[in-house]
Amino acid sequence: MLLGPKGMPANVVELLQRETAVALADPQVRASLGAQGVEPSQTQDVRAFLARERAKFGRVVRELAIAMD
Repeated sequence: MLLGPKGMPANVVELLQRETAVALADPQVRASLGAQGVEPSQTQDVRAFLARERAKFGRVVRELAIAMD
């Protein structure tokens, strides 16, 4: 998963998306990622995954009153 800072310029996001798509179109890149257990996903899938993880772990952090030092 590629993540960037909030407010990253749209042209940078577009560049990363475009170049990632080019890389993932390469059979050798896909094979290498597959050998590591990595499966390419659509942006919507990643957003949904992150939302679920944030909800799940956010609840745990609040319930256990975990704080950063």
